[in-house]
Amino acid sequence: MKRSQTALCVMAAIGVLFGGCSVKKTPPVHFYYLSQSTPQIGISSPSGPKFDSMRITFSHASRVSESTSIYYIDKAFKEQPYSFSRWYDTVDTMFESKLLLALKKSATVKSVAGSGTAADTETVLEIAILDFVQDFSAGGPSRGKVVVLASLVRSKDGKSIATGLFEEHETAKTQNAEGGVAALNRAADRVVADIIAWLQSLEAQKS
Repeated sequence: MKRSQTALCVMAAIGVLFGGCSVKKTPPVHFYYLSQSTPQIGISSPSGPKFDSMRITFSHASRVSESTSIYYIDKAFKEQPYSFSRWYDTVDTMFESKLLLALKKSATVKSVAGSGTAADTETVLEIAILDFVQDFSAGGPSRGKVVVLASLVRSKDGKSIATGLFEEHETAKTQNAEGGVAALNRAADRVVADIIAWLQSLEAQKS
């Protein structure tokens, strides 16, 4: 009886020992953000704001823009998220904050409001983020790809004033999530600067 108990104890100890060795450690999740400042933006409207008031809204909701996953496209054109790297907030939310700050800093608009308000503004800037991914599909170094459709609408009658398509690519210095995030930040900087320049090129709207 004692021998049986001893054998069972030995077997249990071996099971615990080998079981512990087989446990896999899950890597920590790394969180990244889209910089809220845009280096290219300065006060570029010395004559005063081009528009009196503007509200930003977002359309074309997609898994790329409405989730916190960081997406990449592989050589087989498969789009999927990184497993242990994420944005700290959704792309839509981060891009909105970035654009709001750039509009204010550039003095393009006297009063600008975000999508979370029902403020009655002179114009509405509708933003659709069509793509925001790290692209490996062309082979060679990957690129941060940002594609945004912007439409300026007059609030009083819903008339479309102008529409612009903005696309920028930036080569990633490292072929991983960290390199992709850095490239996407640089591409987003250029897209925001392009949107500001486009708005400043339009004729001011009279109430």
